[in-house]
Amino acid sequence: MLVHVVASDLEKSFPSMPNKLSRFVTFTVLFAVLFAGLFFLGGFSANQSIALAFLFCTVWLWVFWVNQEKLPFVPYCVFISSKLNTIATDFELVKAPDEEWAMLWDGIDKPSKEQRKIWNSSFSFSVITPQLTFQHPENSFTTKLKLSASIEPVGTLREAQQLEEDDLFRPSTPRLELDSWGNGYRIRLVLIESHWNKIKSKPIFAKMDTLDVNFDRMCGIVEVLLAVIPEEEFRVHFRVYPGGSLKPYEEAIKGRVGARARYGWKGKSHTDMYDRETTADRSNIAEHKYFSISHSSI
Repeated sequence: MLVHVVASDLEKSFPSMPNKLSRFVTFTVLFAVLFAGLFFLGGFSANQSIALAFLFCTVWLWVFWVNQEKLPFVPYCVFISSKLNTIATDFELVKAPDEEWAMLWDGIDKPSKEQRKIWNSSFSFSVITPQLTFQHPENSFTTKLKLSASIEPVGTLREAQQLEEDDLFRPSTPRLELDSWGNGYRIRLVLIESHWNKIKSKPIFAKMDTLDVNFDRMCGIVEVLLAVIPEEEFRVHFRVYPGGSLKPYEEAIKGRVGARARYGWKGKSHTDMYDRETTADRSNIAEHKYFSISHSSI
Protein backbone atom coordinates (compact mmCIF):
# COMPACT_ATOMS: atom_id res chain seq x y z
CA MET A 1 0.00 0.00 0.00
CA LEU A 2 2.84 2.42 0.89
CA VAL A 3 4.56 1.79 -2.43
CA HIS A 4 1.25 2.31 -4.25
CA VAL A 5 0.76 5.69 -2.54
CA VAL A 6 4.36 6.74 -3.17
CA ALA A 7 4.10 5.83 -6.87
CA SER A 8 0.82 7.70 -7.23
CA ASP A 9 2.34 10.78 -5.62
CA LEU A 10 5.36 10.53 -7.90
CA GLU A 11 3.18 10.42 -11.00
CA LYS A 12 1.23 13.47 -9.81
CA SER A 13 4.55 15.28 -9.37
CA PHE A 14 5.10 15.21 -13.16
CA PRO A 15 1.69 16.36 -14.55
CA SER A 16 3.22 18.17 -17.52
CA MET A 17 5.20 15.17 -18.75
CA PRO A 18 3.87 12.80 -21.41
CA ASN A 19 2.32 9.72 -19.86
CA LYS A 20 5.14 7.29 -20.83
CA LEU A 21 7.90 9.66 -19.72
CA SER A 22 6.15 10.27 -16.41
CA ARG A 23 5.95 6.55 -15.79
CA PHE A 24 9.60 6.06 -16.70
CA VAL A 25 10.63 8.73 -14.23
CA THR A 26 8.38 7.20 -11.56
CA PHE A 27 9.84 3.74 -12.23
CA THR A 28 13.41 5.09 -12.01
CA VAL A 29 12.84 7.00 -8.76
CA LEU A 30 11.05 4.06 -7.16
CA PHE A 31 13.85 1.70 -8.26
CA ALA A 32 16.46 4.00 -6.71
CA VAL A 33 14.54 4.20 -3.42
CA LEU A 34 14.13 0.43 -3.21
CA PHE A 35 17.78 -0.18 -4.10
CA ALA A 36 18.94 2.21 -1.40
CA GLY A 37 16.68 0.60 1.19
CA LEU A 38 17.77 -2.93 0.33
CA PHE A 39 21.48 -2.09 0.07
CA PHE A 40 21.96 0.29 2.99
CA LEU A 41 19.22 -0.84 5.39
CA GLY A 42 18.55 -4.43 4.36
CA GLY A 43 22.16 -5.55 4.23
CA PHE A 44 21.87 -7.04 0.73
CA SER A 45 24.76 -6.97 -1.71
CA ALA A 46 24.72 -4.53 -4.63
CA ASN A 47 23.80 -7.24 -7.16
CA GLN A 48 21.10 -8.64 -4.90
CA SER A 49 19.66 -5.16 -4.29
CA ILE A 50 19.59 -4.39 -8.02
CA ALA A 51 17.93 -7.72 -8.85
CA LEU A 52 15.31 -7.48 -6.09
CA ALA A 53 14.52 -3.82 -6.78
CA PHE A 54 14.16 -4.45 -10.52
CA LEU A 55 11.99 -7.54 -9.93
CA PHE A 56 9.74 -5.72 -7.51
CA CYS A 57 9.37 -2.68 -9.77
CA THR A 58 8.58 -4.88 -12.78
CA VAL A 59 5.88 -6.81 -10.91
CA TRP A 60 4.45 -3.62 -9.51
CA LEU A 61 4.45 -2.03 -12.97
CA TRP A 62 2.37 -4.91 -14.30
CA VAL A 63 -0.06 -5.10 -11.37
CA PHE A 64 -0.57 -1.39 -10.75
CA TRP A 65 -0.20 0.40 -14.07
CA VAL A 66 -1.78 -2.27 -16.29
CA ASN A 67 -4.76 -2.86 -14.01
CA GLN A 68 -5.15 0.87 -13.55
CA GLU A 69 -5.92 1.21 -17.26
CA LYS A 70 -8.63 -1.47 -17.15
CA LEU A 71 -11.71 0.57 -16.37
CA PRO A 72 -14.48 -1.17 -14.43
CA PHE A 73 -17.41 -2.33 -16.55
CA VAL A 74 -20.59 -0.27 -16.24
CA PRO A 75 -23.93 -1.93 -17.20
CA TYR A 76 -25.95 -0.20 -19.92
CA CYS A 77 -29.31 -0.50 -21.66
CA VAL A 78 -29.93 -0.21 -25.41
CA PHE A 79 -32.99 0.73 -27.47
CA ILE A 80 -33.01 0.24 -31.26
CA SER A 81 -35.84 1.44 -33.49
CA SER A 82 -36.23 0.49 -37.15
CA LYS A 83 -36.89 2.80 -40.07
CA LEU A 84 -39.29 0.36 -41.66
CA ASN A 85 -40.47 2.70 -44.39
CA THR A 86 -36.91 2.97 -45.76
CA ILE A 87 -36.28 -0.76 -45.43
CA ALA A 88 -39.54 -1.67 -47.14
CA THR A 89 -38.85 0.79 -49.97
CA ASP A 90 -35.22 -0.21 -50.63
CA PHE A 91 -36.01 -3.92 -50.56
CA GLU A 92 -39.27 -3.53 -52.52
CA LEU A 93 -41.35 -5.17 -49.81
CA VAL A 94 -44.26 -2.95 -50.84
CA LYS A 95 -45.08 -1.96 -54.40
CA ALA A 96 -46.11 1.66 -53.74
CA PRO A 97 -44.84 2.73 -50.30
CA ASP A 98 -46.60 6.10 -50.15
CA GLU A 99 -49.95 4.61 -51.11
CA GLU A 100 -49.73 1.34 -49.17
CA TRP A 101 -48.26 2.62 -45.92
CA ALA A 102 -51.60 3.70 -44.42
CA MET A 103 -53.12 0.33 -45.28
CA LEU A 104 -50.19 -1.46 -43.71
CA TRP A 105 -50.77 0.31 -40.43
CA ASP A 106 -54.35 -0.96 -40.43
CA GLY A 107 -53.03 -4.52 -40.37
CA ILE A 108 -50.45 -4.10 -37.65
CA ASP A 109 -52.72 -4.96 -34.71
CA LYS A 110 -54.45 -7.88 -36.39
CA PRO A 111 -53.79 -11.37 -34.96
CA SER A 112 -50.76 -13.06 -36.43
CA LYS A 113 -49.10 -16.45 -36.34
CA GLU A 114 -45.82 -14.65 -35.74
CA GLN A 115 -44.76 -14.57 -32.10
CA ARG A 116 -43.61 -10.98 -32.23
CA LYS A 117 -43.79 -8.10 -34.66
CA ILE A 118 -41.22 -5.34 -34.83
CA TRP A 119 -44.08 -2.85 -34.86
CA ASN A 120 -45.14 -3.75 -31.33
CA SER A 121 -41.78 -2.84 -29.82
CA SER A 122 -38.33 -2.16 -31.11
CA PHE A 123 -35.28 -4.15 -30.07
CA SER A 124 -34.21 -3.46 -26.51
CA PHE A 125 -31.77 -5.16 -24.15
CA SER A 126 -29.56 -4.46 -21.15
CA VAL A 127 -25.97 -5.62 -20.82
CA ILE A 128 -25.55 -6.53 -17.15
CA THR A 129 -22.00 -7.88 -17.46
CA PRO A 130 -19.83 -8.59 -20.52
CA GLN A 131 -21.08 -12.20 -20.28
CA LEU A 132 -24.74 -11.61 -19.32
CA THR A 133 -27.49 -9.77 -21.24
CA PHE A 134 -31.14 -9.26 -20.39
CA GLN A 135 -33.46 -9.42 -23.42
CA HIS A 136 -36.44 -7.18 -22.67
CA PRO A 137 -38.88 -8.55 -25.29
CA GLU A 138 -38.21 -12.12 -24.17
CA ASN A 139 -37.99 -11.18 -20.48
CA SER A 140 -35.02 -13.49 -20.14
CA PHE A 141 -31.29 -13.53 -19.50
CA THR A 142 -28.82 -14.87 -22.03
CA THR A 143 -25.10 -15.18 -22.56
CA LYS A 144 -25.49 -14.57 -26.31
CA LEU A 145 -27.98 -11.99 -27.54
CA LYS A 146 -30.41 -13.10 -30.24
CA LEU A 147 -33.70 -11.32 -30.96
CA SER A 148 -36.05 -11.72 -33.90
CA ALA A 149 -39.19 -9.90 -34.99
CA SER A 150 -41.47 -10.13 -38.00
CA ILE A 151 -42.31 -7.01 -40.00
CA GLU A 152 -45.73 -8.38 -40.94
CA PRO A 153 -47.94 -7.24 -42.63
CA VAL A 154 -45.12 -6.02 -44.86
CA GLY A 155 -44.18 -9.06 -46.88
CA THR A 156 -43.39 -10.68 -50.20
CA LEU A 157 -45.85 -13.22 -51.52
CA ARG A 158 -44.60 -16.37 -53.21
CA GLU A 159 -45.80 -17.38 -56.62
CA ALA A 160 -48.17 -20.35 -56.66
CA GLN A 161 -45.62 -22.59 -58.35
CA GLN A 162 -43.20 -22.03 -55.49
CA LEU A 163 -45.52 -23.42 -52.86
CA GLU A 164 -44.24 -26.76 -51.67
CA GLU A 165 -44.53 -28.81 -48.55
CA ASP A 166 -41.21 -27.56 -47.23
CA ASP A 167 -42.52 -23.99 -47.43
CA LEU A 168 -44.07 -24.68 -44.04
CA PHE A 169 -40.60 -24.21 -42.63
CA ARG A 170 -39.96 -20.94 -44.42
CA PRO A 171 -40.89 -17.49 -43.11
CA SER A 172 -44.05 -16.17 -44.75
CA THR A 173 -42.91 -12.59 -44.21
CA PRO A 174 -39.53 -10.91 -43.84
CA ARG A 175 -38.13 -10.48 -40.36
CA LEU A 176 -35.37 -8.58 -38.62
CA GLU A 177 -32.79 -10.36 -36.50
CA LEU A 178 -30.45 -8.82 -33.94
CA ASP A 179 -27.61 -10.83 -32.47
CA SER A 180 -24.14 -10.58 -30.97
CA TRP A 181 -21.29 -10.38 -33.42
CA GLY A 182 -17.82 -10.31 -31.94
CA ASN A 183 -17.94 -7.64 -29.27
CA GLY A 184 -20.60 -5.69 -31.13
CA TYR A 185 -23.97 -6.45 -32.69
CA ARG A 186 -25.45 -6.91 -36.15
CA ILE A 187 -28.95 -6.53 -37.57
CA ARG A 188 -30.02 -8.61 -40.55
CA LEU A 189 -33.06 -8.75 -42.77
CA VAL A 190 -34.29 -12.28 -43.57
CA LEU A 191 -35.93 -12.56 -47.00
CA ILE A 192 -37.18 -15.24 -49.33
CA GLU A 193 -34.30 -16.05 -51.69
CA SER A 194 -36.39 -15.68 -54.83
CA HIS A 195 -37.28 -12.11 -53.87
CA TRP A 196 -33.65 -11.21 -53.16
CA ASN A 197 -32.62 -12.55 -56.58
CA LYS A 198 -35.06 -10.09 -58.17
CA ILE A 199 -33.76 -7.00 -56.39
CA LYS A 200 -30.07 -7.70 -55.74
CA SER A 201 -28.96 -5.92 -58.92
CA LYS A 202 -30.37 -2.57 -57.73
CA PRO A 203 -27.73 0.21 -57.61
CA ILE A 204 -28.16 0.67 -53.85
CA PHE A 205 -26.82 -2.86 -53.31
CA ALA A 206 -23.85 -2.47 -55.67
CA LYS A 207 -21.34 -1.80 -52.89
CA MET A 208 -22.61 -4.60 -50.70
CA ASP A 209 -19.93 -7.15 -49.88
CA THR A 210 -20.66 -10.80 -50.66
CA LEU A 211 -20.01 -11.55 -47.00
CA ASP A 212 -22.98 -9.32 -46.14
CA VAL A 213 -25.37 -11.83 -47.71
CA ASN A 214 -25.79 -15.33 -46.33
CA PHE A 215 -27.84 -17.95 -48.18
CA ASP A 216 -29.72 -20.80 -46.52
CA ARG A 217 -30.50 -23.08 -49.45
CA MET A 218 -32.26 -25.63 -47.26
CA CYS A 219 -34.89 -23.10 -46.18
CA GLY A 220 -34.86 -20.98 -49.32
CA ILE A 221 -34.04 -17.78 -47.47
CA VAL A 222 -31.29 -15.18 -47.50
CA GLU A 223 -29.96 -13.06 -44.63
CA VAL A 224 -28.90 -9.56 -45.66
CA LEU A 225 -26.73 -7.56 -43.27
CA LEU A 226 -28.33 -4.15 -42.74
CA ALA A 227 -26.22 -2.66 -39.97
CA VAL A 228 -23.36 -3.34 -37.57
CA ILE A 229 -23.28 -1.68 -34.16
CA PRO A 230 -19.59 -1.57 -33.21
CA GLU A 231 -18.40 -2.23 -29.68
CA GLU A 232 -16.90 1.26 -29.56
CA GLU A 233 -20.43 2.65 -29.38
CA PHE A 234 -20.71 1.49 -25.76
CA ARG A 235 -17.16 2.00 -24.48
CA VAL A 236 -18.12 5.46 -23.25
CA HIS A 237 -19.97 3.93 -20.31
CA PHE A 238 -17.69 4.14 -17.32
CA ARG A 239 -17.64 6.23 -14.17
CA VAL A 240 -15.16 9.02 -13.61
CA TYR A 241 -14.67 9.63 -9.91
CA PRO A 242 -13.80 13.05 -8.42
CA GLY A 243 -10.21 13.83 -9.21
CA GLY A 244 -10.02 11.08 -11.81
CA SER A 245 -8.63 11.61 -15.28
CA LEU A 246 -11.01 12.36 -18.13
CA LYS A 247 -8.49 11.13 -20.69
CA PRO A 248 -9.99 7.59 -20.99
CA TYR A 249 -13.42 9.12 -21.66
CA GLU A 250 -12.04 11.46 -24.31
CA GLU A 251 -10.24 8.55 -25.96
CA ALA A 252 -13.46 6.50 -25.91
CA ILE A 253 -15.36 9.37 -27.55
CA LYS A 254 -12.69 9.70 -30.24
CA GLY A 255 -12.75 5.96 -30.89
CA ARG A 256 -16.53 5.96 -31.16
CA VAL A 257 -16.52 8.79 -33.70
CA GLY A 258 -14.23 6.76 -35.94
CA ALA A 259 -16.23 3.54 -35.50
CA ARG A 260 -19.51 5.31 -36.29
CA ALA A 261 -18.04 6.66 -39.52
CA ARG A 262 -16.81 3.21 -40.57
CA TYR A 263 -20.18 1.55 -40.05
CA GLY A 264 -22.51 4.25 -41.34
CA TRP A 265 -23.72 5.80 -38.08
CA LYS A 266 -23.95 9.49 -37.19
CA GLY A 267 -24.32 10.91 -33.71
CA LYS A 268 -27.40 13.02 -33.04
CA SER A 269 -27.18 16.08 -30.83
CA HIS A 270 -29.98 16.74 -28.37
CA THR A 271 -31.04 19.12 -25.62
CA ASP A 272 -32.35 17.95 -22.25
CA MET A 273 -35.13 19.40 -20.12
CA TYR A 274 -32.68 21.84 -18.54
CA ASP A 275 -31.73 23.21 -21.96
CA ARG A 276 -28.29 21.58 -21.81
CA GLU A 277 -27.06 20.53 -25.24
CA THR A 278 -25.14 17.35 -25.93
CA THR A 279 -23.12 17.47 -29.14
CA ALA A 280 -23.39 14.75 -31.77
CA ASP A 281 -19.99 13.26 -30.93
CA ARG A 282 -20.80 12.95 -27.23
CA SER A 283 -24.43 11.95 -27.67
CA ASN A 284 -25.51 8.36 -26.96
CA ILE A 285 -28.10 8.70 -29.70
CA ALA A 286 -27.06 7.75 -33.23
CA GLU A 287 -28.75 7.44 -36.62
CA HIS A 288 -28.24 4.90 -39.41
CA LYS A 289 -29.94 4.66 -42.76
CA TYR A 290 -32.15 1.86 -41.47
CA PHE A 291 -32.07 2.27 -37.67
CA SER A 292 -31.84 4.62 -34.72
CA ILE A 293 -30.08 3.69 -31.48
CA SER A 294 -30.02 5.17 -28.01
CA HIS A 295 -28.32 3.83 -24.91
CA SER A 296 -27.49 4.85 -21.35
CA SER A 297 -25.66 3.47 -18.35
CA ILE A 298 -27.71 1.71 -15.69
